[in-house]
Amino acid sequence: MYTKLLKSITSLSLIGGALLYTNGSDVKAAEVGVFSDVPTSHWSYPAIKDLASKNIISGYGNGIFGFGDVATREQVAALIYRVLVPNKQGGSFSNDGTRYVLKDGSTFKNPYGDINQSSTMFPEEVLTLTNLGVFKGDENGQFRPKASVSRAEMAQILTNAFHLAA
Repeated sequence: MYTKLLKSITSLSLIGGALLYTNGSDVKAAEVGVFSDVPTSHWSYPAIKDLASKNIISGYGNGIFGFGDVATREQVAALIYRVLVPNKQGGSFSNDGTRYVLKDGSTFKNPYGDINQSSTMFPEEVLTLTNLGVFKGDENGQFRPKASVSRAEMAQILTNAFHLAA
């Protein structure tokens, strides 16, 4: 199952599959039947359907997946987080923004100048994966949550996330 799941994630990530929350709530393929913008004859359809049924990916809302859209760094973080950490805790930033405090009291240092409650929908995901060594900031200490992910970056992210031989 892990291999199949990894192949599905890799396929979707490399083709730039989009995953977003709509107003903080997931819209799953199982809830909307089928994403209206994903052709059932497309080679990625089974992977999209499978990952949506496992609550790993979601769409924009109104049954739209965002088929063919480019994935952003924050979206990739959310996708990988849902695989590695299936139960999101929720939390908030410290008053000075240098730490993210989870509901269980755990804290993560926020090393990024551009990650805060208003810059990303996925601060817990980004900072958890940074703490696990999956993500690193750029040379300026920025995460760039809205930037698209290059194929080279995706290769490094997957290698880090799943401890693949580099």
